[in-house]
Amino acid sequence: MNTPVLKEERVDHQILIAGLGGQGVLFLSRLLYAAAQIQDRPVFTYEIHGMSQRGGSVYSSLKIGAFRSPVLFPGSVDTLFVLERSELYTHLRQLRPGGQVVLNHPDPDAPEVRRLAAAGCRVFVHDADAVALRLGQPRIANLVLLGRFMDAHPFVLTHEDIRQALQQIVKPALLAVNEAAFLGRAQGENKRGPDGPR
Repeated sequence: MNTPVLKEERVDHQILIAGLGGQGVLFLSRLLYAAAQIQDRPVFTYEIHGMSQRGGSVYSSLKIGAFRSPVLFPGSVDTLFVLERSELYTHLRQLRPGGQVVLNHPDPDAPEVRRLAAAGCRVFVHDADAVALRLGQPRIANLVLLGRFMDAHPFVLTHEDIRQALQQIVKPALLAVNEAAFLGRAQGENKRGPDGPR
């Protein structure tokens, strides 16, 4: 049986990544930036570090495609990655109508998840923190979340783009664990958990 090929969601794509210092927001942004460059696509990125070294709010945006400025406007984001659920409502106004939220959350039936779905948002929920902690690698939750989302949904970038980008930006000694987290091959990870798309 042939596996269907998932097409890119949109040619031009605006992404916002939000979380706290230490969760790898900026790493994930740089990874997606490198992956877009591998596709030879124009890409802008914009980072707000805030109190990134002290667990404060951090966010980063990417615009992949025919854009002229890195600035995001309210209601323009196609995909919002939320690594820390307390940051969700701070950035939700940036999401376009019908946009997609990729949320690191332990409960796929939480009230905020239901509210998002009722408002017409597409929501993907995965407890990436729990997976990363079971593996003894809390800093790879960002890659766990990205990988499981891309397993389930079309995205502007491909798995191979991300793998090549990891090889470019990750130190050789850490490459294997990062690739395993993204691809879902890390020991102890269950790719078919109870949470998932809403």
